Amino acid sequence: MFQNICFGRWLDIPNIDDDPLLLHYIFCHEVVTGPRSQVEEMVFEIGGYELSFGKKEFCLITGFRFGDYFPTSASNTTFHSHAFPMVPMNVSVKLDHVTKVFKNSLNELSDKDVVCACLLYLLEKGFSGRLAKHLVTKEYFVM
Repeated sequence: MFQNICFGRWLDIPNIDDDPLLLHYIFCHEVVTGPRSQVEEMVFEIGGYELSFGKKEFCLITGFRFGDYFPTSASNTTFHSHAFPMVPMNVSVKLDHVTKVFKNSLNELSDKDVVCACLLYLLEKGFSGRLAKHLVTKEYFVM
């Protein structure tokens, strides 16, 4: 089931040690357009071209949906209750909880919940590099 989502092809890609250098090069060419708290997109100047990476591009590349592209008022209570029964619905899930489910409990979940748990782990740990104590926002459960 995971191979059928947008990240499925990543399972067949071998690990390449030079990836961090490419990301470092790109981030070194970031153009800051205003105060960080007000910036809705990242802009890079590479090879004489200005490349912007905002919510729309994030959604297109990752397959996640949020903000104007998906109503954030909804919540995925079913996934929360199945994957994180140890965390009450009114309490935020920590990345540590997501990590424990990812490492220890995937075989106890439905296929759909396993894919949701993997995507949540990938978003928080892989893309964002969050620490274990970080609280996962409720919007991420919708994405």
